[in-house]
Amino acid sequence: MAIRERGMTLIEILVAMSLMAILSVLGYKAFSSLLIARERLVSLSDEWVGLARVMRRVESDVGRLTRENTGKDSAGPALQLQSENGKQHLQLAGYSSKSPEGRELRHYLADDSGLQWSAALAGLDREILPQRLLDATSRTRFSVMLADGNESESWPLADGGGLDARALVMSVTLAGGQRVRRVWSLP
Repeated sequence: MAIRERGMTLIEILVAMSLMAILSVLGYKAFSSLLIARERLVSLSDEWVGLARVMRRVESDVGRLTRENTGKDSAGPALQLQSENGKQHLQLAGYSSKSPEGRELRHYLADDSGLQWSAALAGLDREILPQRLLDATSRTRFSVMLADGNESESWPLADGGGLDARALVMSVTLAGGQRVRRVWSLP
C-alpha cells in the first residue's frame, strides 16, 4: 500500500492568505492610529512647553521690574499698558547699568497675529530684534489688577483713579479653547 503525501489544497491556502491580510490591515490601522496619537501628543506638548517659556519670560521681566525698579528714580512709569483696536502694548521698565538713562525697556505686543517681544536700552537707538513668542492660533490679553480687585486693560489709568496696580495678569486662550491665566505680583 502506497502512502500518499498530502499537501495543502488551494482553498486552505486562500483561507490562510485571507486571514493574514485581515490581520495585516488591523495591525496597520492600529499602528497608524498610534502614530496619529503620538503626533497629536507631541504637538500639544510643544504648545504647552512654548507657553511655559513665554510665561517664564514675562515672569523674568516682571521680576526685574520688581527687584530693580523698587526705590530707584525713573524717567517714567515702570509698567505701561495700552489697549487700542484689538492690540495691546505692554511695556516694562527696569534698571540697567548698560543704558545711559539707567533703564531697559521690555515691550510686548499682543494682537491678532500672536504675541511679540522686544527689548531696548533707554537713550540708545538700538533695539533687540522682535521675537514672535506665540502665533496667531492663540490669543493673549494683559490686564492690571487694581487695589480694589478690579482689572484694567490700561495703565496708568487715564483719570489717575487713585488706585495702585497690585498685579499683572496674563490670559492666553490656546487653539483648543483652553484658557490659561497667570498673575504676577507688582511692587
